[in-house]
Amino acid sequence: MIKRKTYSLEEDNRTLIHKESYDENGNVVHSIDYRESPPVELNFEYDSDGNLIRQSEIQGGIENSSQIFEYDAEGDIIDEKLSIGGALYEHTSLVKTDSGFIRTMTQDNEEVERLEKNIDGDNWSNKFYRYDELLESQKYTFDAKNNSGETIIEGFEHDFNVVIKEKYSNKDEIILKEEFHENGTLLTATEIEIEDGLTLKESVKDFSNGEVYYERLFEYDKNNNIINFEVRSSTGALQSFHKRKFDNQNRLIEETGFTNCYFSGIDGVHKNHNCFHLIHEYE
Repeated sequence: MIKRKTYSLEEDNRTLIHKESYDENGNVVHSIDYRESPPVELNFEYDSDGNLIRQSEIQGGIENSSQIFEYDAEGDIIDEKLSIGGALYEHTSLVKTDSGFIRTMTQDNEEVERLEKNIDGDNWSNKFYRYDELLESQKYTFDAKNNSGETIIEGFEHDFNVVIKEKYSNKDEIILKEEFHENGTLLTATEIEIEDGLTLKESVKDFSNGEVYYERLFEYDKNNNIINFEVRSSTGALQSFHKRKFDNQNRLIEETGFTNCYFSGIDGVHKNHNCFHLIHEYE
């Protein structure tokens, strides 16, 4: 079993903040977060296909919560149970239909949320319910002639409509995404530059709260690992960054970063920390 210890480095002082153990397939089977008091432990169990079937959170020797997952032959989650303090709190089930599926969430045996999805070729629609009341509908239409798509979102709780338009490359990659208010006002626009299946740059214009322009920049190594991520303003000023190093076994060994209101989209133990320098060691 492989173990990884993560240390936070501040002024050359190392502090153990996280520990993970992996099975022979690279799945995390146990982790401890020492930043919590007492530390939080997570345990994970998998089936023979590598699907996560149970996870639990333990703190101070007490199991706070656990989740159990069931899958169908296609590998989709069809049943999920969340228990808190040993008692079943939430149950989510998915039933496939001829045209899509219905996913239902219940709490204390009462339906609280439901998603109904229908698929018709390249087109689809969603309906979201809460306590059996329709909250939002989404309808997507694909335009084969222009290789683009449009999603109309109608919200009933706050009485708003939004239109999302997407443009695709000849490899069906999204290269332009625009969001409009129902009156036609542009809210956000994101242009995406992709090369060999990897996103190199995302240019974002956000008009939803004034006018904000920024770019997300990505750099990769020969194994397609993200080794540098930056967010820069329209003037080129650095807003946030995340640098990563890997060893000759393609294992993450070091991370440094700073974020200022822009989430990087890179998962890891650095989340929720604005400034970090992490060292990962393996046993």
